[in-house]
Amino acid sequence: MTPLHKSFDTYEGWIGHYKRMRRWQERAVRYAKGPLNYANDEAVDFVLAYFLWAHSLREWLIETGSVKKVEIDQLLADRPEWSICRDLANRSRHYDLKKNPTDKHWILALRLDLNALMAGKQEHQFWYVLHDGQYREIPDCVNAVARMWEETLDRLGLERGLQ
Repeated sequence: MTPLHKSFDTYEGWIGHYKRMRRWQERAVRYAKGPLNYANDEAVDFVLAYFLWAHSLREWLIETGSVKKVEIDQLLADRPEWSICRDLANRSRHYDLKKNPTDKHWILALRLDLNALMAGKQEHQFWYVLHDGQYREIPDCVNAVARMWEETLDRLGLERGLQ
């Protein structure tokens, strides 16, 4: 039986999912750059939630018939941002990475800049990910994944519906 009403989470299809991903991006960047009084647990939650939403956009594009699996996989295959997104999302979801991860032992951590802290600077904590031998500050990494999706959607000719 077909429901009389469409659920709010699926109403806009992949575009709704993309918009939610962008909101998680804003939260992750804000908390990863925030002052130390932001709870560390919340920063980790927002960062990992962003990567889960960003990773699952691929599925939404496929399941809504907006793109063929082969086509999206070819576009994402050579993107280093995708390997980070995939590894962070999958280990967050499954605890262990078993299906060809780039780096199953990635690290998400907080670094304090003691000189900045002692100088009274507002930004003195920096979240980073160590993935595939490279340190990346979380705001840069999150924003790089968002740019990857913008470029991928553009290459696919898909309008994001954002004003």
